[in-house]
Amino acid sequence: MSDIDPLIWTLYKSFDLLGVVLNGMIGGTIARQRNFDFVGFAFLALFSALGGGMIRDVLMQKGTAAAIADPTYLLLAIAGAAFALLTHLKGKAWEYFRVHGDSIILGVWSVTGCVKALTFDMPLTSARVRSD
Repeated sequence: MSDIDPLIWTLYKSFDLLGVVLNGMIGGTIARQRNFDFVGFAFLALFSALGGGMIRDVLMQKGTAAAIADPTYLLLAIAGAAFALLTHLKGKAWEYFRVHGDSIILGVWSVTGCVKALTFDMPLTSARVRSD
């Protein structure tokens, strides 16, 4: 990944981390709607924010999962969960933001999966499967 333009890398990393925060907020919102206790709330929010990437990295077996190797992921997941815990997110504006933000993040995380798979010289079919 050293041959990627620094501006593109910064933009990519920013969207990736924004996705962690947003999915922490979404998981927290769902936990609040279902009246989960604090442990259930924290689990759902953190799993929503970090679970998919950790599963992807474990399946690839190419080093430590990004969410464990870089503490920024965990801190931002906790920040998103805390925001959802302290703020009652509801209404038309939140739904609009959630749906469109989730769509953008899904695309970014698909690219993340493909880039990681191709970086580790995995076949194109593996890159396609790991991006979903």
